[in-house]
Amino acid sequence: MSKMNWKKVIGWGVAALVVIGVVGNNIYQHREQKGDKPVVKVGIIAPLSGEYGQVGQEVLKGIRLAVKQNESKMPSFAVSIDAKDSKASTSESITAFQQLLFSKIQAAILVGDPPTMAVSPLAIQNKIPTIATLAGEAGFISQNQDRYLFLNFLPPRVAGIRTGKYAKGLGLKRVAILSLQAPEPLDLATGFETGYGIPPVIHDTYDVKDTDARTEILRLLAKQPDGIFITGYGMTYYAFIKALKEQDYQGVLMSNASITDPKGIEVTDISNIIFSQAKDMKLDENSDYQKFEQEYVAEYKEKPTMFSRYGYDSMRLLLEGIQRGNGTTSGQIHEGLKTITSYDTFAGKLEFLPNGVSSLSTSIYKTNKDGSANLLEE
Repeated sequence: MSKMNWKKVIGWGVAALVVIGVVGNNIYQHREQKGDKPVVKVGIIAPLSGEYGQVGQEVLKGIRLAVKQNESKMPSFAVSIDAKDSKASTSESITAFQQLLFSKIQAAILVGDPPTMAVSPLAIQNKIPTIATLAGEAGFISQNQDRYLFLNFLPPRVAGIRTGKYAKGLGLKRVAILSLQAPEPLDLATGFETGYGIPPVIHDTYDVKDTDARTEILRLLAKQPDGIFITGYGMTYYAFIKALKEQDYQGVLMSNASITDPKGIEVTDISNIIFSQAKDMKLDENSDYQKFEQEYVAEYKEKPTMFSRYGYDSMRLLLEGIQRGNGTTSGQIHEGLKTITSYDTFAGKLEFLPNGVSSLSTSIYKTNKDGSANLLEE
């Protein structure tokens, strides 16, 4: 199957600077005020429509609630949100970031792989402190020496390593890998191969536009694998899971945390799939989470999802950076964020490495048919 050249995508993002112009620091000198408080403008780029629109909307709800919930704790500044729809597209993400630059944002939050891949070079070039979430670290790790980008997400490679080690511990000898052609799923697959330590009998990739899931699954099954590791997200990903289930595959089926997305239940049986994610924080016993959940339900008339939590934590992390920076310019926020070495999130204690990539403790789970999961290994 065809493979997307992510180096070209990154290069495209850098080349886009020629088109949109490198925005100098002077553009950020004009300060908006809310009463007697300076306003920090935060640009959000997320998929707000299309296949992944529900995910982006849930993240945005978490972000907005974090701002509302913390208004009383921000005596020296106010926050305004300017959200743009990436449509899960690199080109749309670049256009959105151009618009945000000219609206004089001081910080940004990126949601998903396409915005992270496309916008990271521009955020770094324009010195915009940026939180990325639901994305793979490959989107920015090689260019983030000055730490303008911070990942609020379990690095996919780490989750992949943990799953690979678990597969090895099960004694699996013939594992097939099928990965969505995107940074996060590919990072998961790379990590799995590292943790598993045995070359896969086959490693294929697929694109979000692929429609012939059955043919690809039969190609994998022809290798007679005793385990299959399939990575991805979205409807195409669930179509591949469904095709596997329809073939009554009896081996060990492994995937990533996207398998718990409620949308998957509408497409296929998602039971008995092993995956790794951030360590279970026993949210039903967490008083901070209970408060968050109550206020979320009161605000939106629905319970928060995993995506809502990541949006909420990303905004709280940014607010902490603003407070620590003791100022509201991009430079001050950047310096404030760099002082944060660890941060308590609903996914666990987030540890920041020198390049801005995060580290979280992981566990192994197995899904139930209703989308819940049972802990298999701490």
